[in-house]
Amino acid sequence: LADGDWRALAAGRDLIAVGMAADAVRRRRHGDRTTFVQVVPAPVSDPVLAEAIAGDAGEVRLTGAPATAEAAVAAVRTVAEQAGGVPVTGFAYGDLDALCGHDAARLGDLLAALREAGLARLAWLAADALADPRTVVAVLRGSGSCVSSLTLGGAAGPAAWRLLQRVKSWEGIGGVCRALAPLPPVEASPPATGYADLRQVALARLLVDNIGSIQVDWSRRPETGPGGADVRRRRRGRGAGRRAARARVAAVPAGGDSPEHHGGRIRPRPAERPFRGTRAMSPVRVSAVEYLNARPLVEGLDRHAGLFDLQFQAPARCAAHLHDRSADLALIPSIEYLQNADYRIVPDLAVASEGAVASVALFTTRPVTSLRSIAVDSNSRTAAMLLRILCAESWEIEPKLVKLRPDLPVMLKRCDAALVIGDAALFLDHEEQGLEKVDLGEEWTVLTSLPFVWAAWVGRRGALTAEHGRVLAAARAQGEQAVDDIVARHCPDDEERQEVGRRYLRENVSFGLDERARNGLREFYEYAWEQRLVQVRRDLRFYEWPA
Repeated sequence: LADGDWRALAAGRDLIAVGMAADAVRRRRHGDRTTFVQVVPAPVSDPVLAEAIAGDAGEVRLTGAPATAEAAVAAVRTVAEQAGGVPVTGFAYGDLDALCGHDAARLGDLLAALREAGLARLAWLAADALADPRTVVAVLRGSGSCVSSLTLGGAAGPAAWRLLQRVKSWEGIGGVCRALAPLPPVEASPPATGYADLRQVALARLLVDNIGSIQVDWSRRPETGPGGADVRRRRRGRGAGRRAARARVAAVPAGGDSPEHHGGRIRPRPAERPFRGTRAMSPVRVSAVEYLNARPLVEGLDRHAGLFDLQFQAPARCAAHLHDRSADLALIPSIEYLQNADYRIVPDLAVASEGAVASVALFTTRPVTSLRSIAVDSNSRTAAMLLRILCAESWEIEPKLVKLRPDLPVMLKRCDAALVIGDAALFLDHEEQGLEKVDLGEEWTVLTSLPFVWAAWVGRRGALTAEHGRVLAAARAQGEQAVDDIVARHCPDDEERQEVGRRYLRENVSFGLDERARNGLREFYEYAWEQRLVQVRRDLRFYEWPA
């Protein structure tokens, strides 16, 4: 919505119109998925569970504030040992920040220790208390942590709406917060919400499009403290529009394993059956690169609609969708793997090259060692990082890098050279335009004697099953055998491009991730770390499934 449209809805009193608009947004983003998850509390002061966790429990939540950082880690470890694989959550970000003396480095270390002890995610982050959202996002990302719900704290009425507008502008918040909670917890079962509550939920869905889900909490019995419900149900519901007439809280799902909505004893419709665990039985949302080099890895996946929901994007968008949980699995630029400690790589599948890659290159009329400025394709991630490494290690230059849309004449008008990736680089006749083509894949192999991994299938831990892995491997095998058909579909009615495409897929790129390719990826990350282009080091971690 434009700002004026949202203000008009906020100022009006037509709840049906607001609800219908919110439901339309929810349907466009997430379809019609509903689940229930039962949440079991465990006081942080006494984390030993009184009884075994019920089979349909989907989460164990530590409630209350820890006295010390050590007590927090110990409580997580104790509950995780009892949880039997059920995700453990807990703590408010502000409480942990206070324990660390508001020191970002200490807080990052504590969050990493909590994850290592078994904490799946923090429980709350209060938006009204955030003076520097950018630092909060950086701390959470750097430690590989996320938060179940971003709350509005004590903000209500117009103050809450102003806070929602600020949240909308916070870059990266959707990648670390799984849901927005626009209402305080409701102590009723089933929840009895009024006009103002329904309106605030719907307006939150309409305005805050950078967080995937809207969350509403209620308990079966009154809570005994912050988050201290006896047993709670978390509900991903069907949307504000259809709930408005029934005076029920809207539930706007994010899909996949994104944040759930908390509910009471509402009998589900057939399409709203409870499920066990934290994942809905629905297709894995897949974001794949739209370039020719990705096509052999997705060949035939569209015939597995029950397993995969496939969409094609530019590389940067694939990574963004994985980071903000709009996708469960993505074929992402390899540098983006470092963004989250919870990411796992699908083994033996990648887009890699050894020697010239042909589709990632600098185009220039000047010698590469004399370049003063380089225009960088705004869709690039890994290529831009590799360019920085080559400038320092191979060419010993420090050019100014300028991000521009991939329009070669514009790029070369602004800068001495242009970094172009994908099909635009592959099919460009540089000799006809009097340009030198400097292939970044070839330059990397000259520097390291190793292959370069451009992209890999990456998802969060637990996002895929062995069946998903089997079908992905079969897609690669099928794609490698179907190069002619893939190129013909990608470049119809252009025999010259088809010839280039066939040679490219057979000679320039490969689709495995063997030990040499893994070593090349490790070397890339090491160079990036040494040049301070990234802030974290991570081992390569892969999905592991039973043989």
